Amino acid sequence: MNLPLVLALSLPGSAAVLAASGLALFVRDATVERLVPRLVHFSAGALLGATFFGLLPTAALALGPTRVFGLVLAGIVSFFLLEKFMLWRHCHKHDCEVHASSGPLMLVGDSLHNFGDGIVIAAACVASPALGVAAALSTLAHALPKELGELVVYLHSGYSRRRALLLNLGISLATLLGALAGTFLLRPYPHLSATVMALSSAGFLYVALADLIPSQRGRRSLGATALEILLLAAGVATMRLMVHDHG
Repeated sequence: MNLPLVLALSLPGSAAVLAASGLALFVRDATVERLVPRLVHFSAGALLGATFFGLLPTAALALGPTRVFGLVLAGIVSFFLLEKFMLWRHCHKHDCEVHASSGPLMLVGDSLHNFGDGIVIAAACVASPALGVAAALSTLAHALPKELGELVVYLHSGYSRRRALLLNLGISLATLLGALAGTFLLRPYPHLSATVMALSSAGFLYVALADLIPSQRGRRSLGATALEILLLAAGVATMRLMVHDHG
């Protein structure tokens, strides 16, 4: 496995999240709350595109459809249970009741989530550099609205701006740690990468369909709806282009 490639793909995500979080500290909360929904729609499309054009086909070639579908089902049920125990959930607005009342759990859950994203990047790099890039971009796409939304939660919960930024930095670096762990764990057992990708597909699907898209439901103008559809389609198309050579 190419360790420099894995590190190169995991570092920009952490840096981008930190930079966006730092910028958000200097703009009004209302501006951040207008920006996050746009990012959410692109993120949902990117996750769906990476799942159906990259991760699932690659895992199915190695494991067979029946085993992959079983792993995806098990993964979706597992993520549902994690969410029920409030260990793993996204926030995209300041009045998130779950996270407002469970700050420590949010930190633990999001750190584990980002750690898992790093392992996904490492596993995808086993298959091909193109799939690794697609995985990195899709994790970045859903990390940005997640971390920005949670930054607003921290500020509304009474955290200082400095502390909120440091928390986001620590959480975002978990992706790098996950990538390192994934590299060393999968290096002697490369065949496990297909299983990781199948389970990761479950996570991507759960985030996109049970969290991101439902969080943006509601009546909107025709123009706003058209923009949302275009952003979602752009996310899907971006991932399709990224894995085209691999497929």
